[in-house]
Amino acid sequence: MWRRSVTQRLFELQYHEDGVSMITRESTRLASDLRSTQGFAEETGTRRRRRSRVASQTPLKPPTQEELAVQKKQEAHARRVRQSLKKYLRRKREALKPKVEAAKKCAGRSLEVFDEDNNTWKHMRVNRVDVKWLEGGVTCRIRYEVQPVDDMERMSGPPYWLDLEDCRYYISQRVAPDPETRKIWEHNEAEAAIADARAYLALVEVDNRRLKREAKEKEDTHKFEEAKKDAVKRKRREAYAEAAGLMTTRAVKTLTKMKAKNVVEEMRAGLTPISFFIKKPGPPPEVDSRA
Repeated sequence: MWRRSVTQRLFELQYHEDGVSMITRESTRLASDLRSTQGFAEETGTRRRRRSRVASQTPLKPPTQEELAVQKKQEAHARRVRQSLKKYLRRKREALKPKVEAAKKCAGRSLEVFDEDNNTWKHMRVNRVDVKWLEGGVTCRIRYEVQPVDDMERMSGPPYWLDLEDCRYYISQRVAPDPETRKIWEHNEAEAAIADARAYLALVEVDNRRLKREAKEKEDTHKFEEAKKDAVKRKRREAYAEAAGLMTTRAVKTLTKMKAKNVVEEMRAGLTPISFFIKKPGPPPEVDSRA
């Protein structure tokens, strides 16, 4: 069935790359289709009727008494539901009001919060309380912005949000120390820190002197060992030179000849192995000082 109008089809084809020619051909085809459709309708005696009418042309019917009664019942029911919801929310708010008031009173107070990781109690100070209503105002979530402090109520870390329902805590009776007492305590702490720093510097100075002394002793020991090695080598060279000089004297030569004669006789008699080796005197070998 021919459902599209001529105008809609022409609007879809106007962005085609061959827009002019395509629109012309499509217009011709749609006109022929329209004429054939109208001819078929005239032959069969049927006409297309518009099913949609303008709202202003549709006549309005007055509501009946039953419809008015049903509408009144629905409005009354909706009114009762709204009133019941308001009362329910009011009861919930009233039930949670003591909890919220007690939480707001914690602002500015000191707390002791248990740290399960370190198994210790930490000093906290509540900066502010945030109450967030959930589920349309039926329940609420209360968070506390806490500030870690030390024993003298000084800040010991950045503040963070904490839900006290998830941890162990109790309200502490700690109060801020007297300003004069705190000033005296801070002065004593500063003096103690200065004394500790001086003692530490003294220990560092003693340790540095010890290290310098040990380094000097090590250097002196190394120099002594080197001098000892040089002295041993020099004495050994001198002893070899002296022995070589003594070998050239007449007495030593006579003694050497006699000793050699005795060795040859013992070798002939079989008292001394033939492999006996006599080293000729000469310059001293280079012997390692660690030997």
